[in-house]
Amino acid sequence: MADIDPDVRDLMEHVTEVWYEELQRLRFEEESVEAAHTVRRLIESDWLSLANVPSALDILFLKRLLPQVVRLAGTCPYPLTRAICTELVNTVCTAKELPVPNVAEPRISYLFDNAKVEEEIDFLDQHSPGHKAKVEKEILESFKSDLRVSNMTRMMAVHPDFLKCFRQSHNFLVGDSTLDGLFTRSERHFLAFMAASRYKCAYLMDIHKQAFIDSAPPFVDTDAWLQGKLPFKLRSLLALNCFLAFRPMLITAEMLEEICTEQDEDTGFRWTKRHLLIAATILIHFHSLCGFVFAMSIHHELDMPEYASTLVAVEDTPIVRSPEEGTSLKERLQLFQKALAESAQSDDVSADAFDLGIDEPLRDVSSGVAALEETFELFNPPAVKELESEGAAVPTHHMDVDDVRTRKLKQSEFSWADDGFPIVSELDDTLARHLADELETIGSLTYQTVGTYKGQDTSLFRSALRLYCLRVSGVYPEEPAFFHHINLLLLRPIKLLCKSIVCSPPNASRAALQAFLQPGEVASKADDLRLNDQIHIVLLAMEAKKEAQLVFFLRALRDLAL
Repeated sequence: MADIDPDVRDLMEHVTEVWYEELQRLRFEEESVEAAHTVRRLIESDWLSLANVPSALDILFLKRLLPQVVRLAGTCPYPLTRAICTELVNTVCTAKELPVPNVAEPRISYLFDNAKVEEEIDFLDQHSPGHKAKVEKEILESFKSDLRVSNMTRMMAVHPDFLKCFRQSHNFLVGDSTLDGLFTRSERHFLAFMAASRYKCAYLMDIHKQAFIDSAPPFVDTDAWLQGKLPFKLRSLLALNCFLAFRPMLITAEMLEEICTEQDEDTGFRWTKRHLLIAATILIHFHSLCGFVFAMSIHHELDMPEYASTLVAVEDTPIVRSPEEGTSLKERLQLFQKALAESAQSDDVSADAFDLGIDEPLRDVSSGVAALEETFELFNPPAVKELESEGAAVPTHHMDVDDVRTRKLKQSEFSWADDGFPIVSELDDTLARHLADELETIGSLTYQTVGTYKGQDTSLFRSALRLYCLRVSGVYPEEPAFFHHINLLLLRPIKLLCKSIVCSPPNASRAALQAFLQPGEVASKADDLRLNDQIHIVLLAMEAKKEAQLVFFLRALRDLAL
C-alpha cells in the first residue's frame, strides 16, 4: 500500500480510528443508536460521496468494515441499531452495485432451521419458567463481550446455564487481561486457530484468524505467522497440538520436558508449567469445540466467507439399526435399571465388558473435506512437515485406543476431580474454577424431560454418554457392571455420533445427520428426541472429550520435574 496517496492514507486511518471507537459504544444499548448513526455518517461522508476514491479505500470498506456492519445488521440485539445498520448495508451495496445480503434472519445451522431452535427455547420455557429470559440475557452478554452473537452461541444458548459457564471459560482463555503476561491476546487467538486447523474446522479457523489479525500489534508479521513462520513460543507447541488432537494418551512428561528445556535465543523465553497449562488448555478448549461446530453443522457467519458444508448426503448410505431401536429411551432406561440391579446381585460380569459397542466404525467424509479444502485455505504450516521429515512421530489422524500400544488409563489412577483439578488449582485457581464449573454444569444439566416425556430421571443416560466418550478416548471407568449394559441406553447412531465428536470431529456432521434425522425428514429420528436433547447429547460428548484430554495432559504435567 506504499503507492497510496498520503491524503487517502490519512482518510483510511481516520475512518478506521473512528470506526473502532464507535464499535465499542455499540456494546451498550443507550449508546448504540448514536454510534450507529455516526458510522452511517462516516461512510456516507467519507466514502459514498467520493466517486473516484482509489481502490485501497474500497478494500478498507468492502473487505473489513462492511462485513462487520452486515454482521451487526443481522445479529445486534438492539432493534434500532439493527435497523440503521440494515439501511446502511442496503445503501452501500446499491451504490457499489453489489448483491444485497439477506440479514433479516441469519441461518444458525445447515442442519436445523432457525424456527426449530426458537421452538425448543419456547418448549423449555414452558417446563422451566424463566428459561427464555436466561437465553436472552446470555445472548445480550455475549454481544457486549464479543460484539457479535455467533451462530455457535445462538445454538448453544438453548441451554443457557451451560452457555454461561462455557462463556466464562472461553472469555478467560482468549480475552482475560490477567493472562497477557503469559500470552498476548493475539497469541491466544492464534493458538485457537492452530487447534481448529487440526480438524480443518473452517468456521473456528476463520473467526480466530481474523481476531488474530485484528488484535496483533503492528510489529507482528501476521502474514508470516499464517504461512507457518512462527516464533519460538508457538513453534514449540506444534507437536503437542497434534498429540492433543489425535492421540492424547501418548503425551508423556518426557515430551513436555523436551518443550521446557528449550530456550528462545532472541528473547530468553523459557516454558514454565503455568505457560504449558494455559497453552494446552486453549488448544484442548478449541479441539473439543470443533466437535460441537461439526455435529450441529453451524452455519458460516454473515461476515465470514461461505465455505462448503461438510454435510454429506446419506441417501445412499443405509443406516444400520439395532434391535433396541424399536424402543423409546424411556423404556430402555427402565430395562437398564433392571439389568443393573441384576448385575449387582451377580459376580458374573465378563472381563471384556468394556469393549461392548466401542468399536463403532467411523465413516469417511473425505468428499466433504475435499470440498472444504477447495474453498478454504487450510493451515498446515511447513514446521509440521519438518517435524515429520525429521522422524518425529507426529500424529495426523485418529487411531483407536486399542490399536495404540500404550498402557490404558483407569480413572482410579488419575481422574479430573481427584487429581487434575488440584494440579490446575495450584497453578491457576481461576482457570480451575472455570473448568470445574463447566464440567459440573453439563453433568448435572437436566429439565426432567426426554423428548415429550416429563418427569424423567436422565442421570443414568447422561452418565452412560460420559463414560462411553471417556472410554473411546482411552480413559477406563471403574464401573464394569454399569458399562456392561450400556448398549441398552446408547443406540448405535448415538454411539457413532459420540465417537465422531471425540475422535474425529469432521465426521460428526454426517454422524449427526444419521443419528437425528432420516433422509428427507424434518423430525427427530432417535427416540423422538427434541432438538434440545440432541444439543445436550453433543455438549455432553464435547465436554467428555475435553475432560479426557485434560486428564492425559495433566497426568504428564504432574510427572514433569522442573
